[in-house]
Amino acid sequence: RKQQEKANISVFSPQLRPHLTVGVGLQIFQQFVGINVIMYYSVKIVRQAGFVSGNDDILYSIPISCSNCIFTFLGLYLIDRIGRRKLLLGALVGATISLFCLALYFYVAIEQNHPIEPSMAPKNKCETYTTCWECTQDEKCGYCPSREGSGPSCHAGDIKGPLEALECPPELWTYDSCPSDVGIIAVIIVIAYLGFFASGVGPVPWAVNSEIYPLEARSQANSVATFANWTTDLLVGSFAFPVLMAILSPAITFSLYGIAGILAIIFVWRMLPETAGRSLEEIQKDLSSGQWDPLGQDDNAEKALLSS
Repeated sequence: RKQQEKANISVFSPQLRPHLTVGVGLQIFQQFVGINVIMYYSVKIVRQAGFVSGNDDILYSIPISCSNCIFTFLGLYLIDRIGRRKLLLGALVGATISLFCLALYFYVAIEQNHPIEPSMAPKNKCETYTTCWECTQDEKCGYCPSREGSGPSCHAGDIKGPLEALECPPELWTYDSCPSDVGIIAVIIVIAYLGFFASGVGPVPWAVNSEIYPLEARSQANSVATFANWTTDLLVGSFAFPVLMAILSPAITFSLYGIAGILAIIFVWRMLPETAGRSLEEIQKDLSSGQWDPLGQDDNAEKALLSS
């Protein structure tokens, strides 16, 4: 009879609720820390960071994409050597710090930089803006940096150039972003973020989801967790990011992803027991009771990994 009950176990049964909470929570937080925002919009992010000339934004997005692949191999090396829980916590801390650094970069180097002296007799709204960021956020305006005989200014125009051609040389005109001499810093921060993500935040949720469920419900539970992952990706990556960038700013947007990273760290610290080197029965006992010691988990995992 017990075997029949196991075979008929429902993925939404009370006994599976702690397992599904952990599995689905990990997949949701994996997307909430903004990985696919970085991957989908890497060219846009690089351009907003200050690479506004030629194809620089596309050129610098290439190492960003490649780094995700390279650091994935580091994750494969580490995941069975230091344990799932410790790797994920360390990677989340690094990714969260990177997100706040990226927010700080945008605030200091882009949003609060490039001041403009507004016109005393403005002909349109563009000539009333006081920073490049304000200017380029208006789709009817564009920014012209300092040139001989004139300081930085904001003029009415579009992606092709100012409405009055004499107001700014075409090679200096920027329509949707502000130039920066330190844009490479943003690229380095993004690569650092991908290093932490690909080595820990990326692989660990998938590994944990393959280990925490009873065999009778493993395939169904993994399907639910995978559905949660891609649904969150649709909401966070495809819909939320462009809206947040338009309504708020890059600094606030990446700060929000950083806050999600802090919540993810708290969730993992409190909810995820170590699974590496442990039997399914031991993992299920910890998840079902919820009384395991977060401080003792890493020591226990290290002993299990050394003995395996």
